[in-house]
Amino acid sequence: MLRPIVIPLTFLVATAGLFVAWYVEASVPFFPSSLQGQILKCSEGPQFADYEVSVLDDFEAEWFAGELRGLREKPLHPVLDAKSDTLRFTWLRSFHAPVVVRADRLPDGSVRLNAKRLAGEGGCSLQGEGCEVSRTLKAAEITRLEEVRRAALAAPAQVCGGGLDGARWIVESTEDGGYRFAQRFTPQDGAIRELGLTMIGMTGWRFDRVY
Repeated sequence: MLRPIVIPLTFLVATAGLFVAWYVEASVPFFPSSLQGQILKCSEGPQFADYEVSVLDDFEAEWFAGELRGLREKPLHPVLDAKSDTLRFTWLRSFHAPVVVRADRLPDGSVRLNAKRLAGEGGCSLQGEGCEVSRTLKAAEITRLEEVRRAALAAPAQVCGGGLDGARWIVESTEDGGYRFAQRFTPQDGAIRELGLTMIGMTGWRFDRVY
């Protein structure tokens, strides 16, 4: 005779709690929906049809959020603290592991850099060694970071063009209670690329391919 399977109530409650927490976290949007409504009208010349590009479309919003959750990052929007001062660069590459570099200004005025990348790439072992960096920036680094930040935020949030294989360079900034977003597809120059290269350089990591 088969014995009934008894599942402890505490286990069921704990499992349900974990599921609810995961569901709530997964359902929280990372980006303001207003970005999807910001449209660029693009033209590549008379031999191509005109087209439109969103600053952030629905697919990208889901994709970017999933990658950030995988790197254990939290949404920067909505800004719940008017004193929040955070700059985050996310680097999503077609053929390499994602990277995120975040700079947070602390109450004492110092700036803390936190960077993460998924395991499996050079310098970052499957055991997690070398996959995270956390350090306080020097005064000269803070000055440089503010320079590239201002230039990046003065640039358009999105530009025409794109492709399938390459990389997304994503910039998010919170300051004075506001939230700013910009992205590029494999930029070869410009303020967004300069900001990304600056923040990557501050991690001390070296990458064979930057695209």
